[in-house]
Amino acid sequence: MKRVAQRPRGMLNTLTSFTLLLAGIAEGVPLAVTIAVTCWNKRMLGEKTFAPEPSITLTMASVTIVCTDKTGALPLAPQEVERCWIGKEVISEDSKVSNHVLEAFCDGIGILSLFPENSQTPMDNSILAWAAEKWDLKTEIWKQLHSFIEFKQSTHNENIVVALVGKDGGNWPRFLHYKGPATPILDLCSQFYDIEGITRPMDISERMIFGDIVGQMLSEGFEPITFACKQVDESRSDEGNLTMVALLGLKKTGWEDTKEVIEECGEAGIKVVVASSEEVLKLQSIATGFGVTRPGSDALVITGEEFRNSSDEERMDMAARISVMGNSLPSDRLLLVSCLKDQGHTVAVVGNRTNDIPMLIAADVGITFATWSTDIARKSTDIVITEGNFKSILAIMKSGRCIYSNMQKYIQFQLTMTLAGLLIPLITNASYGSSPITTIQFQWAISVLTLLGGLALLMEPPCEMLMKKFTPGREGQLITKAMWVNIFMQTAYQVSLLATMQSKGPTILGLKEKVIETLIFNSFFVCQVFNKFNAREPEKMNIFRGVYRSKWFWVGTVTAFLLQLAFLEMAHIIAKDSRLKYAEWGMCLFLGVVSWCIDLAGKCILRVMKKWVTKPPGAVVQDNGNLTSAVPEPACNLKLLPLMQKLKAVYIRVKTIFTKDGEAD
Repeated sequence: MKRVAQRPRGMLNTLTSFTLLLAGIAEGVPLAVTIAVTCWNKRMLGEKTFAPEPSITLTMASVTIVCTDKTGALPLAPQEVERCWIGKEVISEDSKVSNHVLEAFCDGIGILSLFPENSQTPMDNSILAWAAEKWDLKTEIWKQLHSFIEFKQSTHNENIVVALVGKDGGNWPRFLHYKGPATPILDLCSQFYDIEGITRPMDISERMIFGDIVGQMLSEGFEPITFACKQVDESRSDEGNLTMVALLGLKKTGWEDTKEVIEECGEAGIKVVVASSEEVLKLQSIATGFGVTRPGSDALVITGEEFRNSSDEERMDMAARISVMGNSLPSDRLLLVSCLKDQGHTVAVVGNRTNDIPMLIAADVGITFATWSTDIARKSTDIVITEGNFKSILAIMKSGRCIYSNMQKYIQFQLTMTLAGLLIPLITNASYGSSPITTIQFQWAISVLTLLGGLALLMEPPCEMLMKKFTPGREGQLITKAMWVNIFMQTAYQVSLLATMQSKGPTILGLKEKVIETLIFNSFFVCQVFNKFNAREPEKMNIFRGVYRSKWFWVGTVTAFLLQLAFLEMAHIIAKDSRLKYAEWGMCLFLGVVSWCIDLAGKCILRVMKKWVTKPPGAVVQDNGNLTSAVPEPACNLKLLPLMQKLKAVYIRVKTIFTKDGEAD
């Protein structure tokens, strides 16, 4: 079924169409759910998201925590170079930079153009665009004058880019260029260029000055990036003894858009956690800018070492409050995911690098971005976002919640029809010796309504309230208490109605037995069609809210009525069943409308019972003559206390009678 439903371009030949028809008759529920999941994934996510298993979006519906790296989804907001330091001076429009320093600086930026386009980060693109405008760097000409030899993996920090580049067609001299986070590269530098091109030693005092510059940029929300280089020969190309060329400060220009997405996640009950190997101060600045942490909140900002060295109880308590975890190892982040899952959270992890693979595998849902992730990371994830940003993750969650909510509606409709279809022949056969509905009629009703009911309910468009409700989570129930009440009331109504029609119908209605049997079968069918409206809103009073937006709902409903009309006409011709007149059709439709009233009455009763049994939030009660505000949580109504005390006394009395030593336990 999945193979047919996911076939490219949706081309179905005659054989597969016939196979789907047979599968729909025999296994209507799996077919309807599979088609609905596939359609919603293509409709809401399009070609921007790839998931080997489409049902993984259902897991996204219950995600409560999204754990992302600093190099994950958040930095996809646009970035611009706001500040440039060469030596101890900030470069302005009037600054005159030595040609020697400018050449080394452009060479360091030029190596970013060597990456494939799908591997270039937004930061790389921003720096290249800035250099093209500021220093007139033409990457195509630069590639002709320089020869790329190899990339090297830095042993100090995986975020550092190291490239060996040769000039004059690959001949000597060769330079090793470094680009990456400021602090790790500064630790590798032993000297720096000033604006005049003079090489100056970087002693302890100079290193402290540059450290203060980096700290200032972090506090202002900038991301500090350092460029450094050194000339190498065949015998010596080790790390260290670098010359710092320039220090850039990048600032995100699209913070507000991503901040709105983070706020939407909070309203939807989804917490965002930033965990990375980067410095805590830097991560905290990013998290504050995006709204992940807010001033005055109890959000916890810690290091991986603190989390790692804590006891099991302290670690579990920390995991629930962590908002930022910096200076962390991959094992620390894996431990965080394990603690969150042990607490009952459904965790989604956003990762792009090879060392994120343990987290991606351990998480309930692993997500990566195809544009700048490693191949092995993409193969280890559940969802690959080909293009987009953090908003794409929210769209996947919305799609999952839409499918989840529609499945709940479909399950309520399907269970009601199945239970009524089982109880009606059981009760009528036991009471009257025969069932008014034949096996063929039952098979027809269930086959048609299963497919068309799935089309009507599973294709319901999403509403904004889906992202306001609290997510189901790992322990969430697919069938809620409200759904069970609706199923019970509709089943009881249909069974009692049709059983009464069989026993009292000929007397009350004055119709022939053949007409009564057809009337009962048609009433059963019509009640199921009308019950689709009740299933649209398991808890809300207004079952017609937004029904005009669902074209597939009306297609399924109208098609069901037309097929039923055709079936009755064929049954009249072939099996000599009785035809129904307009008045009898009107009676069936009236009984279907009554099911709406039953649904409304049941929801009203439940609402009244909830108000009677529980105190409303913020209610004011009297305590020893003083007015106090009640705790805004459900509590037992005071009217029930005397009854509970009497029940307790009766229980103790009975227990005393049957206890050997004459005392109640």
